[in-house]
Amino acid sequence: MRYSVLISFITGVIFVSSCSPAVKGGAKYPQAHLREGEKIILYDTVPSINTFDFVLSHMGRDVSGVLIIKVSELNHKRIVMTSLFGMTLLDFELTEGGTLKLNYSIEQLNRKRILDLLRRDFETLFNPYNTKGVKNFYGAGLTIDALTKGRGITALVMRFNNLKDGFPSQIIMDHPRLKLSLKLEKTNYLSNESDESL
Repeated sequence: MRYSVLISFITGVIFVSSCSPAVKGGAKYPQAHLREGEKIILYDTVPSINTFDFVLSHMGRDVSGVLIIKVSELNHKRIVMTSLFGMTLLDFELTEGGTLKLNYSIEQLNRKRILDLLRRDFETLFNPYNTKGVKNFYGAGLTIDALTKGRGITALVMRFNNLKDGFPSQIIMDHPRLKLSLKLEKTNYLSNESDESL
């Protein structure tokens, strides 16, 4: 009797520990049934300017500010992070081919590993279907609640909350092993035509 209880307990621990941290206690749904050519889009990449409040957390320390994403007619994405006082922290561009062009960075962020990590994270957000190793986790109505990518120290868990007009207004990019996360909350600081300086 004791052995059967012990075996059941060990089996339960193995089952729970094998779950992804993104959906522990949740359910993994099968791939959505899409017509040929259709894809679930996580970020609307029509030419536009969108703003987000962000909190960048690392090892218990937080930096907050405003993140601006501008998508051009050529589908280039320019991503600018500023402090709440307007000081630019990071300014880079992603081309259609995935190349990163750095316009400006403060010294603490101007490191190849950090820039590569941000490039991969935003590429996954903009086009998860061109990224290898991505697993989607679906909620009610086959909306994507989360995705995971990779297994090593840079493994990514991306969560999506508060859908509005079919797109998440809260996005969390989390690297649990690095204790690094970027939380984005959509705002309306800029309209699509209000800032041509980017």
